Amino acid sequence: MATAGQKWSFAMDPLNNTSDKTVHLGSASLIGPDGLELHGAYASPWLNHTSLGVLPGWPPDGEENDPRWTEKTPLARATLAPHELNKQMLLVLIRVVHVPGSAKGVSVTYTVGGRTGTAETSIAIRAESQCS
Repeated sequence: MATAGQKWSFAMDPLNNTSDKTVHLGSASLIGPDGLELHGAYASPWLNHTSLGVLPGWPPDGEENDPRWTEKTPLARATLAPHELNKQMLLVLIRVVHVPGSAKGVSVTYTVGGRTGTAETSIAIRAESQCS
């Protein structure tokens, strides 16, 4: 259940590089946001293939010392080594403006080999006033 003003930490999608070159990550934005604001985007360690999921707070309550939080790197300074798979995940900080709220996902810009691209997450974000 969500309330206006609530802060969420959302981390579910791995950041992968299947190329032979280093990927330099850029910025992130919500796709089709309605009632949600993006307040930060990071590359965070993806430990044991376990994501944080969606947790209240920045940092999430009870997760202040978790490496997925303490070792995060601002997305604009993060890189992915050639063929780096499943070592980092996308961590975004979201504030609920109004309920219901939603976003179709998160869009991330990157540069590899001098070319800029965009990748989108496949997971939608929803803030509802009651559990469904």
